[in-house]
Amino acid sequence: EEAYFLASSLKQEALAAEAAIAATLVVGHHLGRLDEVERWQRQAEASVKRAGDDPLLRADLHETLGTVDVDRGDFDRARTNHEQALALREGRPFAGTLDAS
Repeated sequence: EEAYFLASSLKQEALAAEAAIAATLVVGHHLGRLDEVERWQRQAEASVKRAGDDPLLRADLHETLGTVDVDRGDFDRARTNHEQALALREGRPFAGTLDAS
């Protein structure tokens, strides 16, 4: 959390995005505090956008969300997030749809 706010305060948005993505994984997957995931997801989304919507950062976010979706038992959404991450890493458009709600 501290890394995110420090990077954000220094206008290091790519670093802030990485920190928020990591926080999403830690609180959601490693600590099982799924109620905190949405907060970190919003922080990560905003930072990724401010960092120029880098495809690899966005792929990292989708991969993390897919992992958390598995923990929640939402396997369809997990698959969608993981497929989106793969498409971004391969530099191709994603053919599916992703409901971010």
